[in-house]
Amino acid sequence: MAENTDLQEPEKGEQKKKKAGDKQGMSLPVVIVLILAVVVVQAILFILIYKFILVPNAAEENGEVKTEQVSEDDPMGEMTDMNDVDSQEQEFLAGEEDRDFYETERITTNPMNSTKYVVMKLSFEYRAHPSLIENLPKDDKADDKVKKDGPYMTKIIAKTKSIVINEIGSMTETEIQSDRDRLIDNIQTKLKELFWKKKIFLREVNITEFIVQ
Repeated sequence: MAENTDLQEPEKGEQKKKKAGDKQGMSLPVVIVLILAVVVVQAILFILIYKFILVPNAAEENGEVKTEQVSEDDPMGEMTDMNDVDSQEQEFLAGEEDRDFYETERITTNPMNSTKYVVMKLSFEYRAHPSLIENLPKDDKADDKVKKDGPYMTKIIAKTKSIVINEIGSMTETEIQSDRDRLIDNIQTKLKELFWKKKIFLREVNITEFIVQ
C-alpha cells in the first residue's frame, strides 16, 4: 500500500503544474484581445466624431460663402446641354414676346503672329429662360427681363469678349481674310453654348462690324 501512495503523489503534482501552466498561457491572448477591442472602439468613436461633428461644423462655417458665390454667379445653375429643354419650350423661348437685344462695344485684338488688328462688334437677339427671370436678384432684373448692365449679364458679356479674342487669336491674318465665315461660325457656336448654359436662348448672333486694319 505504501508503494501505491508514493506513485500517486507525483501524478497529482504534475497535474497541478499543468493546470497552472494552462492558466498562465491563456492570460496573454486575453490581454491582447482586450487591447485590440479598446483600440477598435476608440477608432470607431473617432470616425463618428469626425463624420457627424467636425465635418458638419466645417461645412456650416463655409456654407455662407459658397451660397453667396452660387447665387451671385449663377442663380439657377447651368444648363450643360441644349437638349435640357424640349422642342416646345425652345420654340417658346424663340418666340416674339419678351425678346431683347444687346450690342457689344468694339472688341479689338490681334490675329495670330500679326501686328494688325481685328475690330469686331456683335449684336444679340435673345430670350431668357422663365426660370432664370424668376430667380434673378433685383440687381439683375428689369421689367421681367435680364438687366443689361446688371452683374449677371456683365459677366456673360465679359466671357463673350474672351471667346471672340481667343478665336481671333487662334487664326492668322491670312486665315481670317480667306475664311472669315469659319471664324464667325466658331464664335456664334461658342456664344450660343455660353448663353445657353446661363439659361439664355440666343435667337440670332450678328456681326455688325468687322474690320481688319
